[in-house]
Amino acid sequence: MRLQSSLLLVPFAVAHLSAQSAELFNGKDLAGWEGDPAFWSVQGGAITGRSTAARPATSNTFLVWKGGVVENFELRLKFRIMADNARGWANSGVQYRSRLVDSAPSHWVVAGYQADLDLPGDYVGTLYEERGRGILAKPAARASIKPGEWNEYAIVVEGNRHRFYVNGKPTIDAVDGDAARATTSGMVALQLHAGPAMTVQFKDLRLRRLPAPPGGGTAPGSAAPGVDWPVYGGGPASIRYSSLTQINRENVKNLRVAWTFDASDGVETSELEVNPIVVGGVLYATTVSLHVVALNAATGEQVWRFDPFGGRKVRGGGGRTRGVTYWSDGRDERIFVGVHQFLYALDAKTGRPVATFGNGGRIDMRDGLRPGERLMVSLGTPGIVYKDLLIVGSRTAENLPTPPGDVRAYDVRTGALRWTFHTIPRPGEFGYETWPTDAWQYTGAANNWTGMSLDEQRGLVFVPTGSAADDYYGANRVGANLFANSLVVLKAETGERVWHFQFVRHDVWDRDLPAPPNLVTVRRNGRMVDAVAQVTKSGHVFLFERETGGPLFPIAYRQYPKSDVPGEITADSQPLPLVPEPFSRQRLTEEMLTDRTPAARQAALERFRTLKSGGQFVPGSLQGTIVFPGLDGGAEWGGAAVDPETSVLYVNANEMPWTVALVERAPAAAAASGKDLFIRECAGCHGVDLKGVRPIAPSLVDLTGRLTTPEIRAVLTEGSGTMPGFARLGGDALAAIQRYVLTGEPSRPDVGAQHAAPLPAGARSPIDQQYRVQYGRFLDPDGYPAIKPPWGTLSAIDLHTGTYVWKIPLGEYRDLAAQGMSGTGCENYGGPVVTAGGLVFIAATNCDGAFRAFDKTTGALLWEATLPSAGNATPATYEVNERQFVVIATSNGKSRTGASPRYVAFALDGGGSPVR
Repeated sequence: MRLQSSLLLVPFAVAHLSAQSAELFNGKDLAGWEGDPAFWSVQGGAITGRSTAARPATSNTFLVWKGGVVENFELRLKFRIMADNARGWANSGVQYRSRLVDSAPSHWVVAGYQADLDLPGDYVGTLYEERGRGILAKPAARASIKPGEWNEYAIVVEGNRHRFYVNGKPTIDAVDGDAARATTSGMVALQLHAGPAMTVQFKDLRLRRLPAPPGGGTAPGSAAPGVDWPVYGGGPASIRYSSLTQINRENVKNLRVAWTFDASDGVETSELEVNPIVVGGVLYATTVSLHVVALNAATGEQVWRFDPFGGRKVRGGGGRTRGVTYWSDGRDERIFVGVHQFLYALDAKTGRPVATFGNGGRIDMRDGLRPGERLMVSLGTPGIVYKDLLIVGSRTAENLPTPPGDVRAYDVRTGALRWTFHTIPRPGEFGYETWPTDAWQYTGAANNWTGMSLDEQRGLVFVPTGSAADDYYGANRVGANLFANSLVVLKAETGERVWHFQFVRHDVWDRDLPAPPNLVTVRRNGRMVDAVAQVTKSGHVFLFERETGGPLFPIAYRQYPKSDVPGEITADSQPLPLVPEPFSRQRLTEEMLTDRTPAARQAALERFRTLKSGGQFVPGSLQGTIVFPGLDGGAEWGGAAVDPETSVLYVNANEMPWTVALVERAPAAAAASGKDLFIRECAGCHGVDLKGVRPIAPSLVDLTGRLTTPEIRAVLTEGSGTMPGFARLGGDALAAIQRYVLTGEPSRPDVGAQHAAPLPAGARSPIDQQYRVQYGRFLDPDGYPAIKPPWGTLSAIDLHTGTYVWKIPLGEYRDLAAQGMSGTGCENYGGPVVTAGGLVFIAATNCDGAFRAFDKTTGALLWEATLPSAGNATPATYEVNERQFVVIATSNGKSRTGASPRYVAFALDGGGSPVR
C-alpha cells in the first residue's frame, strides 16, 4: 500500500451526488440490514450501535447491508460517535469489499477494508483492513471531527484506489498495490468496536456504483472489477455476474449489434464455445483454429493475432477450447492458452510467446503425468490464477488408454511445475484404497475438464472432476474411485486437500461434474454462511459450507439396482440432495413419451418397451438403458449464474433422454499390435525407426510438434498427397498405429504400454475391457425428442431456501411453433449471465439460434435477437468508454445450420446497427 502525494482537491461540500445513487437506510427500521439486535437498532431516525457497561461488546460486532456486493463505488454518509465511558474512547468504522466470517446471532464478524472513525480522533479517515493487514494508510494530518455531533464521511473506491473525505477534507488517497491480497468486491457493513460503553450512529447513507476508469485507480495492466470480464465465467467465484447497470430492464429492448468478428479462419462448420475475457478495453479470445486474438473491445478491430501453427492451415480446424487466462503483476501481462498438448504464455500487449516461459514460450502438458507415458492430454477450459500460480486441469479421452487427470499448478513466470494433485491416488495417498491396487498405473481420466473456482481470500481452489475411463464400464476399477466425480477443495498455494465430496461412486453413467461451482453466500439459521453450490448433469443443486464441506441442504444416500453386466460391480448407494427439487425430470415413463403425432408416439412407445428405465443410477445393460436426464444433462458446461444481491441461482438444463447399451467385443490379444501394423502398412515409406525416407516420406519423429492430433488421425484415415488412407483397417487398428507413432508403445489395439507383455491364453489386459458402449439420443422418427416438452429449461432457485422463484422453457423449434407447438424448449449448450441491471442474458439454444434477455425477478422475456448461428457459449458483459457491451460466440458445429463462427457484440442503440 502506498500513500499518494497528490490528493483530490474538490471539497466534499460542493460535490453533488449523482441521481443514480441509492439510499441504503430508510430512516425507520433495519430493513435491508442484519446484525445482532442486542447492539444494533434505530434510534432518532439513525442506525445506532450501542454497548453499555451492563451489556458490553466483548468482540467487534457488525451490521451487514444485504443489498449485495460493491466493487467500484461512492458511499456518503453522516455519523456521530460518543464515548459513554470515563476513558473518552470509542471506535467504529465502515466496512466495504468485505466478507462475512461469522453470523451467529450474537457474534457477527466481518473481514475486509474499513474506513475508520474514533474518539478522540486519532484514526478518523484511516484505511484499515479488519482481520487482515491492519493499518494500510493513515492521514498525514489528524482529521477534524465534532464529538457527539453529526459529521460527514465520503468513501470513493475505484479499482485499487481508495479515497476518503471527512467533513469535506481529503484524508486518504492510496492505491493497494498488493495484488495478492487486495480485494476487488465484497459487502458493506458498519462496525461497533469491542471495549467500554460507546454509541455510534449513521444516517443518510447513499451509495453510487461507479465504473473503474481505464488506467485510473488500478495497478497498471490489472483488471477493473465490474467494468471488465477478466476471468472465464466473469470472476474467480464463477458466479457469472456483472454489477453493470447501463443495460437494464427498461432499455434492453434497444440493444443493437455493435460489432462482429469472424472467428472461422475459413472453416465453415465448427464449434466456438468461448467465453471471452476483457481486460482494460481489450477482448481476448480464440478462433476455431485455436489462434488467439486480441480485439478492441469497443469496435471488434483486431489488435494482434497469435497463430500457434505458424501460418499452416490446420486440417479440420485446430480443435476446441473455451477461452484463455489473464495474469498481471502490474508490470508484466500475460495470456495463457492451451493448444492441444501445449500450454502457451503470450505477451498480452503483442501476442508473442514469452521466451522465458517453459521451452520458448510453451510447456508440454504430457510431461510428468505418469512414469514412462506420454499419452495425449490437452486443456479445453482455461486455468485459474492464484498469486503467481496458474492452476489447470485437463481434457483426456473417455476410453483407455488415457492419462490420469492430475491437477497441476505452474509458475506463471517460468512454467515450472510447482505442485500436483493426483485425482487417481497413488500408494500411500488418501483414496488409494478406493481403487484396485495397481489401477493408478493404467486407469485414467477423473479429470477437471470444466474449469475451477477460487476463493482468493481463503486461498482455496474448488476443483470439480469427471468420471474415470472407461466411462460406461468399470470392471477394471472396482471401488468408489476417489477422486472421480468429486468436488475437491485444495489449498491453492500447495495443492493439499482440504475437503472433498464425491457425487457419484464408481460412475458408469458419464456423470461428470459439468461446470465450475458457484461461490455464494446464503442465510442459514439466522446466519450468513459462505457456501459453494454445484450443479450436476442429473439436474440437482448441492450446497456446501465453503470451508468445511458440510452440507447446507440435506443429502440422502439411497440404494439402487446392481449391474447385471458380467464383471461390473456398481456402488451400494449414491447421494442426492433432498432440497432443492431437481431442475430436470428424473425418470422417464410411458406417460411422458411424445404425443406430437400418433405415429411419433407409437414409435417411441415401441422403442421404450425394449429398454430399461428406472430413473437415476440404473446401470447400463446389454439390452439398453434409458439415462435421463441424458449424457449432456441436466446442467452442462455452461454452468449456473448467481446474483449475489439475492443469492438466486439461474441454471439452464437439457431434458433429453439418452440410451446406453454395452456390447461385447473380442479380446484385443487376437489383433495385431500397433507396431506390427505400422511395420506392415507404413514402414516401407517411413522406415521402421519412423525417421522417414526423404524426399519420399517425411520423418514421423515428434510428429505432434508439426500436426495436431485430429490431423494425424485424419491423415491416417483419409490419406494425404501420395499417401493412401487406411480407413479399411478400422478404428481400433488406426488408434493402435497412431498410439505407436506418438508414443512408441508396441501395444495391441486397446492395450497400453504398461500391459503390452504377453498375457496367459484367454486373459485380458486391465484396459482391454470386455464391453464397449453404444449410446445415442432417444428421438422420434422425425428427429425430435421422444418425450413431451419441455426439452430445455431455465430455472431460478433461491439458495437461501431451496425454493424455485420461476422456471420457464428455453428455446423453441421454429417449424413446430409455426404449427402451433410453441414454447417446447430445446437442447442448449452454454450458460447464463446475470446483471445488476435486472437481467439474465442467455443464448445456448441449438434449435433457434436466439439470444435472449429475461427479467431476473420474474423470468419474463424482455428482448430476443436471432444470431447468425447458435450461441453455444456463455456471454460476457463489460464496459468500455462508459458504454456497456454484451458479447456472445456463435457457431454452427452443433446445430449444423447458420453462418460460420464469429463473435457478435451488442450495445444500446447509438452507432450500432439493427439486429438482423
